[in-house]
Amino acid sequence: MYKKLSLFLIFFSFCSLFQNEEQSVVSVLDTDKGKEAIALDKELIEEKEEIADEDAPLILVQCVNEAGYKFKEPKNFIDLYTTVSSYFETLTEEEAEELWEALEGCVLKYNLWGAADEAQFEDPIQTSNELDRALFIANCFREQGYDKVPDPNYFNREVNLDAYIDENWELREDDPLVQTWQSCEDKLPEDLKEEWDD
Repeated sequence: MYKKLSLFLIFFSFCSLFQNEEQSVVSVLDTDKGKEAIALDKELIEEKEEIADEDAPLILVQCVNEAGYKFKEPKNFIDLYTTVSSYFETLTEEEAEELWEALEGCVLKYNLWGAADEAQFEDPIQTSNELDRALFIANCFREQGYDKVPDPNYFNREVNLDAYIDENWELREDDPLVQTWQSCEDKLPEDLKEEWDD
């Protein structure tokens, strides 16, 4: 709709440029409605400005707090994640749903992390479980001597074994990486032993 509005305005502005001055035709852009449309278009463009990932947690908290919550300003994404996820644990199912709707609305409103470009927003409980499982596996790998395995994060919940795998690596049962993975999965706490998302 907004693109149509912009095209509409551009079309009429070009039309007004080619009007003969002697005809004294008033451009639609000079009318009150035209000025309102320009202001609306400018506001929409400003609202849709891309927000850097490092600024997104702060924008999200400010937006959610406007809805009546009292989250402290986060230092980074991990700070935001731990604060909000621990807060979810204190809520009833209905309250958690309300908070999730507020979070989802803010993320989509400001297109944080490109979420508005996605067709579907993720379930916070499933996302939390996926991240917790991946963090457990990554930590387990490091305990087994694979020091270069980084912690997964919200945007990449997969265990990153790139430091130990190259393009020629093949998935084999007798490979030490595969055996370590299986060993780590066996050690998962019961609440994280749901089927791993491939």
